[in-house]
Amino acid sequence: SSDLSDLQQEAGKLKRHYDLLLPDAEICHATKESYQNELTEILTRLHSDKVERGKAVAAAKDRAVREMKERFPETSQILLEAPYNRLGVDCMSVLALERGTRFDGRGFADLRPMECEVDLKKPLHGSALFQRGQTQVLCTLTFDSQQSAKKTDLISAIIGG
Repeated sequence: SSDLSDLQQEAGKLKRHYDLLLPDAEICHATKESYQNELTEILTRLHSDKVERGKAVAAAKDRAVREMKERFPETSQILLEAPYNRLGVDCMSVLALERGTRFDGRGFADLRPMECEVDLKKPLHGSALFQRGQTQVLCTLTFDSQQSAKKTDLISAIIGG
C-alpha cells in the first residue's frame, strides 16, 4: 500500500472516490417477490436454447423495469435494473445447483460436441469452420499475396485441388 501511496504522491494524483449507488432494499424485495417465479419459469424451459432464453429474459426484464418504475418513479433506471440482474444470477445459480446440470441439460463437466469442416473455400490454401454449440469460428489461410490465392498452384492443379 505504501508503494501505491508513493506513486500517487510522485504522480501528483489523488485517488478518486465514488459514491457507491445501491438499490433500495424495498426495491430489491419487491423485485424478488414480483418476478422470481416468472424468471425461474423462463430459466427452466429446457426446450429453449440460449438465444431464446436470453430474449425471453430480456423481454421480462424490460417489462419488470417498466412496472417497477411505476411503483418507484423517483428511482433511476440503473437502480431498477440492478435488482432484476441480481435476481437473474441468483435464480440461475440456485437452479443449476438444484438440478446438478447446466441450462441445456449438460452436466458441469460435460462439453458440447465440436464439429469441424475443412476446405470450404478452394481458392484458399486452407479454410475450416469450427463449431461448438452456437459459437462458430471460420479460419482461412492464404500463402503469398491475395492475388496468388486466386490462382491455382502447380501442386493443386496436379492433384485436382
